[in-house]
Amino acid sequence: MPALPRPAPRLLVLTLALLAWAGPLAAQEPPAAPARPTLAVLPLRGAFQVPRPGAGAGPALGPDAPPARPAQPRPMLVMETQIYQRITMALFRTGRFQLIEREQLPAVLREGAFEHAGLVDDATAAALGKQAGASQVLVGTFTGGIGHSVVVQTGFFGRRTREESWPGHLEVRLRLVATETGAISEPILVHATSQDSTYYHSYEKLLDDLTRALEQETAVRFPMTGTVIKVLSDREVLVDLGRAQQLQKGAGFQLVEQGEAVVHPVTGRLIQGERKVLTDLKVAEVGEESSTLRITGSRVPLRVGQQVVQAGPAAP
Repeated sequence: MPALPRPAPRLLVLTLALLAWAGPLAAQEPPAAPARPTLAVLPLRGAFQVPRPGAGAGPALGPDAPPARPAQPRPMLVMETQIYQRITMALFRTGRFQLIEREQLPAVLREGAFEHAGLVDDATAAALGKQAGASQVLVGTFTGGIGHSVVVQTGFFGRRTREESWPGHLEVRLRLVATETGAISEPILVHATSQDSTYYHSYEKLLDDLTRALEQETAVRFPMTGTVIKVLSDREVLVDLGRAQQLQKGAGFQLVEQGEAVVHPVTGRLIQGERKVLTDLKVAEVGEESSTLRITGSRVPLRVGQQVVQAGPAAP
């Protein structure tokens, strides 16, 4: 068997030099950004009265017409579905969670059996979420309704005018349940209101107000976190947050450093180290998937892989 050719001495030296140079780079590779928590939203339960205009006796229009007679309330399943869709939309738009699609939830939810089974306890909700591969489950209840009022006024020369309004109100109580531990978060209470001269517009405005209120509450409860993906200068960095996460120009952030985790000497449980704030930053430019943050506090060394946490709302 012929002997294999030996590499030229110069080539061998160059190869060893490249390996020695690449080794430290691999060791300094920035840590992967933490994944967003996966969330399964279960259908909500509640009571909601939604009257629909019915045919009344007497003239249909004019100040002398009687108030519209409410028909039977809408089927509860319709309202539950609307609220469920608005809640998932609000949570998706905040970018704080990775939502589990409804089709990926356990069969008991897809087949509609859950809707008729009544409320489930937190342990059952956690089991359903874990089966779907979620780290947290959102459960809750709602109450509210849409009313109807008519005001008839007499003006100059005895002229009478009539104003109809459909005021709506909605209260949603939500809580997060961790699927692994069963721990329950502090309840999230969201209020929504609306009023319009037509029932349909009041109903839509009520759901719109619910979406806005939940987005704001979620932003406060779960501060936005991101990762430095590029150092632009000694005072500016590029992070992996943008309009997709509802980031706004002027929002305040903090550059943080997570302390080393410690193993509890008795229970053996891993305890996260204390988070240290390095400096303050502000959003200077917002892109679709990335944004520029500028240091507003003390100057500190910047590097790829550092974490930023939202510190406050956008500046006026």
